[in-house]
Amino acid sequence: MKKISILLLFSIVLCLFFCQSKKEKTLYIFNWTDYIAPELIQKFEKEFQCKVVYDMYNSNENMLTKVLTAQAMYDIIVPAGDHLEIMRDKGIIGKIDKSKLPNLKNCSPSLLKKSALFDPNNEYGVPYFWGTSGFIFNKKHIQPELMRDVSWKDRKSVV
Repeated sequence: MKKISILLLFSIVLCLFFCQSKKEKTLYIFNWTDYIAPELIQKFEKEFQCKVVYDMYNSNENMLTKVLTAQAMYDIIVPAGDHLEIMRDKGIIGKIDKSKLPNLKNCSPSLLKKSALFDPNNEYGVPYFWGTSGFIFNKKHIQPELMRDVSWKDRKSVV
């Protein structure tokens, strides 16, 4: 009976060891709604033999609330620049190991410079997505004279 118990225990340990060694790796991503197509995630999973858990949010405030209050841990979070600064100051994100980002050398120096406004030396984040926002107004509700002196020169630099 003792030999059977030892053999059973040994078998269980071996099974746990081998099952764990074949365990699929999981990458947890928290990003803006609709930034990555589901097909791209599937291609990534297939190419890198991993599972991607892709959670989305629709505002920086919602993202920050979830990160601060939830037990969820993410490998990649994609905040806007000002919230990267908030997250860094709260100590909830770590520095990036740039040696693991060989394509960082291909990032636009001007984008790196702009992102350094929120993250000096780009230690906690790298630019991922960049765009512009245009503003229009309805002449029925705002007098054109009020908008005459408004110019793109009035814009604030935002990453």
